[in-house]
Formats: sequence, C-alpha cells, structure tokens
Amino acid sequence: MLIHNFLEKSAARFPDKVAVIHEKNRITYSQINSAADCLSAFLLERKIELGDRVVLLMENSDDA
Repeated sequence: MLIHNFLEKSAARFPDKVAVIHEKNRITYSQINSAADCLSAFLLERKIELGDRVVLLMENSDDA
C-alpha cells in the first residue's frame, strides 16, 4: 500500500483520530489528508505530471 492510500483510508475510517503529535499540538488524519489535498491541487495547477520530479524543502513542523 502506498502512503497516500494509507492516509486516505485512515482519514475516511478515523477522521478525528490523532495521527501526529508535535510538542503540544495534535493533528488528525483528516487534517493531514486535507493538507495533502491542498498540496496536490497546488501541483496540478502548475501542470506537474506523473513522472515529473518535485523537490520539497521544509522545516520539520506541524504548520500546514
């Protein structure tokens, strides 16, 4: 199973279950899935296609 399949299934089955704990913050599967959907839409708007390589450079953080 690919990570996005796991995330989508977990968000559907357990939307309010905590998936990530970072310091005092708790992030649910549905919140992570929503952020992933936003990133996906961003990449599609820029015409990124299957097989294209994309680099993401970010700090470790719970900011979405």
